[in-house]
Amino acid sequence: MNSFLLPFRAIRINLLHLFFQVLLAAVAAHTIVLFGEPETFSELWQQDLYQPAFVASWLIAFGLVGVVDRITAKLAKVYPWQKCWPVRLVLQMLFGLVLVCALAIAGAWCYFYANGVHIKTTAYFSLDFLPILLFVLFLNAGYSGYNGMRLPEEDQDELLSEDGVSDVSRELMDIDFVEQHDRAIEVEPVTVRLDDALLRVLSAEVVAQLHYVFVESRCNWAMLNDGRKLLCPGSMEQIMIALPADLFCQINQSCIIARKMIEKAEPISSRRYALTLHQRYEAIGYQHLKTVSQRFAPSFRSWW
Repeated sequence: MNSFLLPFRAIRINLLHLFFQVLLAAVAAHTIVLFGEPETFSELWQQDLYQPAFVASWLIAFGLVGVVDRITAKLAKVYPWQKCWPVRLVLQMLFGLVLVCALAIAGAWCYFYANGVHIKTTAYFSLDFLPILLFVLFLNAGYSGYNGMRLPEEDQDELLSEDGVSDVSRELMDIDFVEQHDRAIEVEPVTVRLDDALLRVLSAEVVAQLHYVFVESRCNWAMLNDGRKLLCPGSMEQIMIALPADLFCQINQSCIIARKMIEKAEPISSRRYALTLHQRYEAIGYQHLKTVSQRFAPSFRSWW
């Protein structure tokens, strides 16, 4: 059932954003239809050609808004302005401007063709194309800033790890590897070799006293009941395999937590959980103990 519902959970509609797109497309459509016409709006409104022209222009403008949004969002993840602005500028101009303008011309051609008119015989390129070009430039500039600053809703409150790298940054830099790795796990089991030094550290006595494992200064540390902090050689994945699966769970890139510490888990979105610790653990200042990130939410849900 979870695998069946997963595609639907991924579809998140931001109603405010959708309303803004509808309104922006309406303003653009009205401006394009009205641009260069000697009649006033009240006079154009009474003409039979205004309504179909406005509807067609709105459909084209709304489609262009969505296309620019998706293109810019994708480019913002792969080629952020701060790191590779020359490549981003070329790709933004190619896909965000040239391609989108071509789509606008194709949409206008379909509208005129449906009305029995060829686009070359109209004033489209001499009159209408200028406001369309300005509109597309405005969309590229606006969405470049918007998509460059925003993060996915479920990752907005990801905190920095002790080594200064956020979970969001890790996942964005390594998202292709993660997806391929997850697909490989579904096809065949992956064998992870455990280090003998790790097994010596995580003895039965240590596991019985273990509260959580955390990242600090690019190293993995085990925190025990008595306040001791033990260095754990190996990766977090290796540590998870060495620990009892029913007693411990990795909840984000920086933390593995013991079941005994958790009082309750509450979903804060379709892909994230907020943890409430038992009262005796509330004084612990390590903030990653209280958040289950998107990447580890499915395994946590099954474990909890």
